[in-house]
Amino acid sequence: MKKWQTFSKNKQKLIKSALTIGMAVFLYSMFLVAERTNASSKNEVVAIQTPTILVPGTNATNNRFNGFISKLSSLGVDTVDVLKVYVQKNGAITFSGDLSAKSAYPLIVVGFEDNSEDAVDIEAKWLKQVIQKVQETYKFTAYNYIGHSNGGLVLTSFLENYNDDTLPTLLKAATIATPYNDVSFSDNDKTAEFTEVKNETKLLKNLISKQSAIPTSISFLNIAGVTSDTSYTDSVVPVQSVLSGRLVYENQVANYEEYLVTGEETTHSELVENKKVLVKIKNFLYSE
Repeated sequence: MKKWQTFSKNKQKLIKSALTIGMAVFLYSMFLVAERTNASSKNEVVAIQTPTILVPGTNATNNRFNGFISKLSSLGVDTVDVLKVYVQKNGAITFSGDLSAKSAYPLIVVGFEDNSEDAVDIEAKWLKQVIQKVQETYKFTAYNYIGHSNGGLVLTSFLENYNDDTLPTLLKAATIATPYNDVSFSDNDKTAEFTEVKNETKLLKNLISKQSAIPTSISFLNIAGVTSDTSYTDSVVPVQSVLSGRLVYENQVANYEEYLVTGEETTHSELVENKKVLVKIKNFLYSE
């Protein structure tokens, strides 16, 4: 009888052990399934509305447009998601922030570790890599662009040298205070009315020589500012240099428009948050 009781107890222990092991295996399997599901969810590409890519000028970071974004929201562009992108000198790209499918006006702000005066061409090359990298997480077939100062040169170099049919389509672009003909009055006359500049710099000559590579479907807005009626400059870039963008874009793109801002907040750095500029860009980018 004792032997039978001992055998019965051992059998019960074996059954309990088997059940415990079975439950552990089951729970572990469920954990792996959950992990795979989460990983799949994290890697899922999110379809978003048409984003606007913003690129600042020399020595500026991806915080350059913080005030611009805040003031844009106050004008009714109030469903904004912001993804900030940082590109290191070795080409490594990191993100901060997220974009959602619900956002009507997603913004992608790009900053470069090498944001020096001489880095425009390499930044243009990196811009292509940024777009490709963003598309690994977010799906979009078209985009808009805003460039301040040399950020406008980055776009132009990108369009002329690195853009291709595998990338999304650029719909609308606005450049603010971009020095298409450099920044010296020795090369630029004190006027906004001209068909040719005082002296074509190497920079402008190069941009004009490659303009045929710029897609013809783009709508383009070129914004310049002057601090007074007699200054012909935004304190950094002569107005003729900014408006010499017409020699690159006007006869190449579908629509080309210029906007000259006078009055308060018209210095080179202030133009980004100038209310007239904000309203103009809002209407240009987001009106039907």
